[in-house]
Amino acid sequence: MTPFSRALMRRVPPGFLPAMAAALLLGVLLAASLPPAAAFPGAAPGGSTQTQGAPPAPEAGKKIEGPTSFDTSSIVLFRHLIFVRLDKGFYEVMELLDFENKGKATVVSKDGSPTMRLALARSSNVRNPDARMEAAPHGLDPSLLKAMGSEISTTEPIPPGRKMVVYLYKLADEYGGITVEKPLLYGTENFVLLYEKDRVQASATGFTPQDPVTFQERQYERFLGPAKAGSTVRFHIQAPASGGELWMFYAAGGAFLLVGGGVALWVRGRRNQSLSLRVEREALLRQIAALDDRLAQGNISPGEHGRERRPRFARLRELSGG
Repeated sequence: MTPFSRALMRRVPPGFLPAMAAALLLGVLLAASLPPAAAFPGAAPGGSTQTQGAPPAPEAGKKIEGPTSFDTSSIVLFRHLIFVRLDKGFYEVMELLDFENKGKATVVSKDGSPTMRLALARSSNVRNPDARMEAAPHGLDPSLLKAMGSEISTTEPIPPGRKMVVYLYKLADEYGGITVEKPLLYGTENFVLLYEKDRVQASATGFTPQDPVTFQERQYERFLGPAKAGSTVRFHIQAPASGGELWMFYAAGGAFLLVGGGVALWVRGRRNQSLSLRVEREALLRQIAALDDRLAQGNISPGEHGRERRPRFARLRELSGG
């Protein structure tokens, strides 16, 4: 079992449910301008809402009542919200998907085929591009989940009506921010990217900036637009400090290159000098040894031996630091 697969079986972390509740309420705020029929489940006439969590996952092995179908095309995505927050070198990404089975039959798995699929995002971070998921999605039965690559699938029966799924993962930050690629398995006219104001900066091509949303004394900037099934949404996110004062970064980099280049030339010169001195020292040792051998064999007089040996030996002592 891979670490990603094990993460799907873990319990929800302590901070996940409050974050999910915040996402649900923010979703309600975003839906305020939509017709009553487009509101979240629990919306009352007149636009007021009842505060409630996402529907719980069905009990494993529960008997399915009513007609069933293998046709997953009846499951449509009404709204897709992506929340981005900055947390200690990571971007915490929470996705809320508001599905609806528009058919009259419960969609069931055929021979183990998935009834619903989810996809994790990837980033441009060179060292750590993959999303890190630490808990199973809320709203789905963990025992029926499967992970393959960056995709999660379930064979859970999907009854008629609305179904909300929330899942959380992290993407590693790097200097200058990251570009996120999010595969879209379901299309929707209500794709919303929300990110913390003053803590996260974002840009997304093809989406329209909207007024900020305030929740619990925090403001979230947002982009709104349609999303086509099978496409990939790309957006760039960064901490405010990551994109500022780039000239200082380049100036520091230029200074580093100049200093580093000077040091490299100095080290190279010293290395070449050391190599030439070592070659000279070895040559002197060979010459002195040859003179000593000639003296021992009687091929040179002691006076001539001394005259030739003394300057070589003096140079050898100089090179050896003696």
